[in-house]
Amino acid sequence: MGKPALISLTIIVLVIVVAFGMYYWYNQGAMLACTEEAKLCDDGNSVARNASNDCRFDACPEPSADELSVICTFQGGMWGVDFCSNSCDYKRAVLRGEETGCNAMFVEGCSCGKNMCWNGRTCERL
Repeated sequence: MGKPALISLTIIVLVIVVAFGMYYWYNQGAMLACTEEAKLCDDGNSVARNASNDCRFDACPEPSADELSVICTFQGGMWGVDFCSNSCDYKRAVLRGEETGCNAMFVEGCSCGKNMCWNGRTCERL
């Protein structure tokens, strides 16, 4: 093989390597596009799909104690430190006649009123 052929072959190989390198580098930064729908959370906020999480919905934010106390009060309850007997699980177990116990005697929560219980995020009917 002569010198001009060797130079031509080297240039061709170099062009191919650079082309593949540019193609790979360009596609490394390609983002996944998600559909533009939103998931409505219990508290009324919404979350979008996350491209960096395979287009799954982001988790709904957990409400703070202050936000929960506002929800409780708005629904006619009284927020504060209360007995575990106000939880929905406890009250429903009692209504079914099941023996039940408390994990913690006093918990922060909502006294929702008669025939109501606190499910940890809102008052609901028993």
